[in-house]
Amino acid sequence: MSNSQPLLVDTHCHINMGELAKDPGKWVRHARDEGVRFILAVGIDLSSSLLALALTREFEEVYAAMGIHPHSAAKWSETDFMRLERLVQDKKVVAVGETGLDFYRDRAPQDAQWELFKRTIRLSKETELPIVIHSRDAYAPTLKGLVDLEQYKVGGVWHCYSYGVEEMKELVELGYFISLTCAVTHPSKKQLHDVAREVPLDRLLIETDAPFILPHKMRKAGEKLNRPGWVREAFDAICELRSISAEDLSRALANNVKACFGCEVQGD
Repeated sequence: MSNSQPLLVDTHCHINMGELAKDPGKWVRHARDEGVRFILAVGIDLSSSLLALALTREFEEVYAAMGIHPHSAAKWSETDFMRLERLVQDKKVVAVGETGLDFYRDRAPQDAQWELFKRTIRLSKETELPIVIHSRDAYAPTLKGLVDLEQYKVGGVWHCYSYGVEEMKELVELGYFISLTCAVTHPSKKQLHDVAREVPLDRLLIETDAPFILPHKMRKAGEKLNRPGWVREAFDAICELRSISAEDLSRALANNVKACFGCEVQGD
């Protein structure tokens, strides 16, 4: 990495699942070459959460979030959740989730999603770990759950943010961070461009959600899998949208990782 290359962060990816999990070290090393110095590997069930934790043992810059995705809300067991409750005590587990409500795909009954979501909120409050929120076509009910159970007092991040500016302002007022993916590189995503311009700098995070949500130019080139190193595409797009220098954005993101997850972003 050249001395002029800004330090980057990927605050949400899944190198612990699917194709990326076949050789996660490859993608960590590629990310290092691109200047990424913080990677949050996010669990969506017990097995992927365990692999995320295992990766933290191997790579200093990798941290874990542990949770059960709303798509799996009808499949989790009490034994699984009790294991998660023990595992989140590990010092390299810096968040719970991802969790939330997904009424777009509706892969699990909504009442089951609610039960799991409330259970995970309680875990966040008990451990005082920030929560990683997944919310699709469910802004109002997701927010209601967080407010009713007073999770906002602990805080966390709305990952893969897909709502508008007004919703963003409401969440920021409650203290949440807003994480933008490589979707911000897509020319058609005008609403996300507006969010990227207007979200307060001290509430902004970026992520790949790899292997999902390819950057625009990689998608056009026929790539199939996103990877943590390509968070640079989101970073560069936000620099342009905000008319901010790479150095200033890099510094702000490192500060926000510390504020949200309690982790120092280490340079060379």
